[in-house]
Amino acid sequence: MLQTPTSIPNGNTHRVIHIQGEGYRADFDRVEDIAADALADARAAIEVLRGLPYDHFKPLQPRLERLADRVARRKALDDEFRTTCETLLRDLARIDPDDTTARSLDHAMRLLREALNTSHRIADLLAAERDIGRTRGFEG
Repeated sequence: MLQTPTSIPNGNTHRVIHIQGEGYRADFDRVEDIAADALADARAAIEVLRGLPYDHFKPLQPRLERLADRVARRKALDDEFRTTCETLLRDLARIDPDDTTARSLDHAMRLLREALNTSHRIADLLAAERDIGRTRGFEG
């Protein structure tokens, strides 16, 4: 918690007080947090999709279980996770929901897109780090 000054002298001096919080953290500094966000979004999407009416849920079940397996194993950074999210999003886009289901479907799609984008972001950050290392002469 930040402590603010309780008294500031008001003589013939001029003082500038600059209080900084935690500051800006680059995405690469928080890559673990971002990966955890991808898993959390995918987990939330799975729960929403499991609540869909049976006729909408049943065709999605095999892919949904594959995604649930990836999430249970904490694997959000591989191609299988991203491919499963992409396929589920395509499947969900083909559903013609009624008014009560549309809201849940939209919410699940937003969560899946966020999980997919987050997974891609992490892959991009890690690829950039490898490329920078190669440019600087480090192999790995």
